[in-house]
Amino acid sequence: MKTWVKLYTEIVGDPKMEQLTSDQFRLCINLLVVAGRIDQDGRLPPMDDVRWMLRLRPEHLARDLKVLAQVGIVTQTEGGWLVTDFAERQARRPSDEPEARNARKRLWRQSQADGIAGSAGLAETQDTAVAAVERGGNAFLG
Repeated sequence: MKTWVKLYTEIVGDPKMEQLTSDQFRLCINLLVVAGRIDQDGRLPPMDDVRWMLRLRPEHLARDLKVLAQVGIVTQTEGGWLVTDFAERQARRPSDEPEARNARKRLWRQSQADGIAGSAGLAETQDTAVAAVERGGNAFLG
């Protein structure tokens, strides 16, 4: 589960967004949040669940989803609804991936054990470890 999602500033003045009513705009933002909470590349839970989470009437959700689909904000697939381009726009940086975070934690814990926390050497070692993970390697194996 993500605890936040990116909201791009281009949303102001975007022709797609300009077509929406304030209720549809709010639904769009709320669907971004729901997709982030689910954290499955933009897939949304069943619409009954979305309706309950957002406290919407079924007919209002259906009507507004149709409009969001027409402008390309959401897409209906065989598996359910999907926030269009969510995975690409909400992608994690390589340094945010679990391997990179775990490498930083290991280095920090090692530095605590060695008594060198906060030194320039630790920062340099962390940068090297993160760079290795971003390249697809392993900082500890080379």
